[in-house]
Amino acid sequence: MVTVQMLGECDIFRGLPSAAVEGLAELCREHTYSSGYTIIGEGEPADRLYVLVKGMVSLRLHPVEGRELTVGILGDQPLPVGEIIPCHELFDYECKYTPGMAEEIFPAPIDSGLAARTQEAALTAHRALKLGGYSRIDFRANAGGDIFCLEANTLPGMTANSLIPKAAAAAGMSFPDLCEAICRLALGATGTKI
Repeated sequence: MVTVQMLGECDIFRGLPSAAVEGLAELCREHTYSSGYTIIGEGEPADRLYVLVKGMVSLRLHPVEGRELTVGILGDQPLPVGEIIPCHELFDYECKYTPGMAEEIFPAPIDSGLAARTQEAALTAHRALKLGGYSRIDFRANAGGDIFCLEANTLPGMTANSLIPKAAAAAGMSFPDLCEAICRLALGATGTKI
């Protein structure tokens, strides 16, 4: 549970009047999900969205209207760009894990220039964070074609409903081949001969 003390220890909330911090803590208690994430937004303040994980601010985001795109990275190669269209306003837990609650399109119906820039940005993020094996990088693309990185998933899901297997399938790779490629990358990273 998010407490006033936790919020008071976060840099961005330091110096706020105690009544404001108490109000924010109450708001957090009302919007905490079972995963431990708390989303503050929807007007408090209206131009920002704060995501807190167990009381510590992990993301501060000016909402970007637009399309949600995702790029899987396998080794040092980007997979086809996918587009996520959730049934809810946000791609939340229910949309992510309940079949039919989001449309996930691979490859995304976007122009080749946007696709190439999104793949390049994903590969840049993967390398900058020194990720290995595989990862998934999520973006928002606004109407002008600008892309904004939302997050890097260092251990993306591998279920039948997960995005990496869908991206690999769009690249012509079967699920068993994807699993083998990930295992080979892991073994290669440890210096183990295959």
